[in-house]
Amino acid sequence: MRPPIVDTIALNSYRQSVHEIASISSEFCEDMKGIHPDCFDDIYYAVCSLPYVEDDYGDEVGELLSRPCYILDMVGADCKKKSILIASWCNLHGVPVRFVVMSNRPDGMPHHIYTEVLHHGKWRAADATYPDNKLGSYEPETFREVFEYET
Repeated sequence: MRPPIVDTIALNSYRQSVHEIASISSEFCEDMKGIHPDCFDDIYYAVCSLPYVEDDYGDEVGELLSRPCYILDMVGADCKKKSILIASWCNLHGVPVRFVVMSNRPDGMPHHIYTEVLHHGKWRAADATYPDNKLGSYEPETFREVFEYET
């Protein structure tokens, strides 16, 4: 039996969000088999090209996180879902990946997550949230916390 398309998870903090995203990315990385199997740049720009669609289900629902095969069937995805896609592909192909929670707001309130990949010994931003983002480029940040998980 196929699992539900979307899991509703009541999240209490951005740290819990990162933990759930990392778990999904590791547990369901096989969903990415056959998706640009040999080239990270290709998967990165394919995920960038997915329209940005923000979750807007009201506070009572919680975060909506999905496994990669369902995200790929959606009309678009937010930063959490795009991070799941990137991290899942990396986990499947043995590419070291980590998560960054950040803010560019003056108050430093965390509001965004993206991935970084280890490329030639250096961590590179792989923020696929918007189509005009470039692999390896960083935006100014007023808050930044890095999360590393073993896969």
